[in-house]
Amino acid sequence: MFRKGIFLLIIMQMGTVIATGQSKKYLNDMAAFLGGVQKAQDVSDLSEYLKTSEYASYQKNISQAWEQYASKNLGAIHEWRKTHLSPAASKHLVYAYSGPDLINALLFFPQMKEYTLAALEKPGSIDSLEEMKKKDVAGELKEIQKTLKTFFKVNYFRTNEMKEDIRQNSFTSVSNLMFFFLARLGYEIESFRTFEISKNGELLDKINAKGYNHGFEIFFKKPGEKELKRVR
Repeated sequence: MFRKGIFLLIIMQMGTVIATGQSKKYLNDMAAFLGGVQKAQDVSDLSEYLKTSEYASYQKNISQAWEQYASKNLGAIHEWRKTHLSPAASKHLVYAYSGPDLINALLFFPQMKEYTLAALEKPGSIDSLEEMKKKDVAGELKEIQKTLKTFFKVNYFRTNEMKEDIRQNSFTSVSNLMFFFLARLGYEIESFRTFEISKNGELLDKINAKGYNHGFEIFFKKPGEKELKRVR
């Protein structure tokens, strides 16, 4: 049974990577842009935004916050995992009430191939270049910093803050924040798609107004590796 409002709790076998009309390059440009790891001289569909003073400020501030978070948590989690976690029999992790917290799933269970995350927050999508032009990009970048401020301090998202900060058509949507984490951890994105889950458990590529639960799917991998991971 699906609980209404949880954006995803369905498992399928690994299959063909499905394109969404957004190229692999654009998806990775967007992830790098959100993650603050793209440079102004990079050849990017988002070049006009990379060259702004607002983005330079965002990149500096978010990188400082990330470095403080990473130095405190990444090594400690790696050592804790080696000491306390036995090899998992399954390659599939299910994380309920996750919000956008893909990063801890990846840090604690990097050997998984499938990550199924279920959350109360709406999933969001990835803006096209045309949609980007309609946004207050500088304001949206500030919202990312605000949304991640507590997370970087305590390494989890607080429910009450997510109610205010996680927004569907924003850089602070669940999907965009997962793109941020993937970029910061050095992953390449292979594909992204959104879907609905019908009352019969079918995945529908067309989003409509029938009140079904929404979800998204990202295929990703580390550079040079052939094996794909998937999060839904």
